[in-house]
Amino acid sequence: MKIDTTFHVLVFFIAVLTFIMPFATVAQEDSWELEARVAAERDAEADSKQLLWIGGTFLLGVVGNCVLGSVGLLGAVLYEPTPPASRLLGKSPKYVLVYANAYHAKTRRIQVRSAVLGCIGGVVVSTCIWAPHFRGE
Repeated sequence: MKIDTTFHVLVFFIAVLTFIMPFATVAQEDSWELEARVAAERDAEADSKQLLWIGGTFLLGVVGNCVLGSVGLLGAVLYEPTPPASRLLGKSPKYVLVYANAYHAKTRRIQVRSAVLGCIGGVVVSTCIWAPHFRGE
């Protein structure tokens, strides 16, 4: 019995399609996940209050030097703003989870970076103000 060549070609294409389909599904899942992350980071950048964190930790650094500046830094690390619920209406639970995690991570990075800058600036200014008093000038 001789099997037709057309049969071999069809079996080959079916085998190829069987193995390609899972990869296409993964690619589609990655695209919505990437979309959620990009949207979350863009929104976190727009919602972040960088000037507030820089100014607050700067003032704490000037008033209380390293001690209060560190409290401001701790606040920047611990505080997690939540994304507005209106942005997540009608989205799947997976999308909401990815979006929220990316939003928290980006806002925390922005807050900590801003708080570190403000704290360092406040400590430098405080040291310049108080250093002459400690030397007896």
